[in-house]
Amino acid sequence: MCLICRNEIREGSASCCSIGCTEIVNLPEMPHSVELISLEKCTSLTSFQVLPPNLFQLSCDYCTSLVGLPDLPEQLEELFCIGCTSITHLPELPQVLTILFCNGCTSLVTLPTLPDSFEELNCSGCTSLVTLPTLPQSLNFLNCSGCTSLVTLPELPETLEELDCSGCTSLVTLPELPDSLKKLNCSGCTSITNLPELPRELIELDCSGCIRLYLPPRLHIRYRINEVNGYSPYYINMIVTRIQKRFIKKLYHPDHSFVKTILKNTKIICEKNDK
Repeated sequence: MCLICRNEIREGSASCCSIGCTEIVNLPEMPHSVELISLEKCTSLTSFQVLPPNLFQLSCDYCTSLVGLPDLPEQLEELFCIGCTSITHLPELPQVLTILFCNGCTSLVTLPTLPDSFEELNCSGCTSLVTLPTLPQSLNFLNCSGCTSLVTLPELPETLEELDCSGCTSLVTLPELPDSLKKLNCSGCTSITNLPELPRELIELDCSGCIRLYLPPRLHIRYRINEVNGYSPYYINMIVTRIQKRFIKKLYHPDHSFVKTILKNTKIICEKNDK
């Protein structure tokens, strides 16, 4: 370890330790008072010593030589190991953990059991993941985009509000979608042929690039247009027929320049279905 980093650890604040050094190979033992450790792009770091017992957040993003993590303290609530391409497994997760971002961990083959308190999981780009563990009922955000080896998704909890499984090219079907879901991105899922019933509260849907996806003759969309020209967000309830499929891509890719086109054709779509 370089002298500067050693001094930072010894003389740093009582609750926070932040290091970004390509020379550090092993992280020394930290004072028990440390609550937050941030290691960014420590590309030579291969292992940790025992972590402080009061640690509530650990960030070791882009530590590309790191092959594993030690036992995690019971107080840890947030874990970020983004882009740690050499990690194949994670240790048992503390029961109070609420957030795990392990996106870009391309060697990660499995995830441990998720605690009951868990709320957010981002494992996007984990190309070696074949399955996900059981999802706790507290989960409200799941991003597994780019997990190209993922074949199925587990049952989705009733609390889930956002699901991004875009680019999961091996995924052949989606499970039943909870009523709480507001955003669904399954774009680029080239093996999916059907969508489950869409929740009534869904406000954003992107299934572009799903080349095998069958769209039913009548697709109900409750479409949310974000704030435009000073007006507050509002909703349009639409029934899209096959005749109007050319507009679907615009609906799935909200862009303010399309708002007038969407509004213009809303009346036409409704009139066609009223006949």
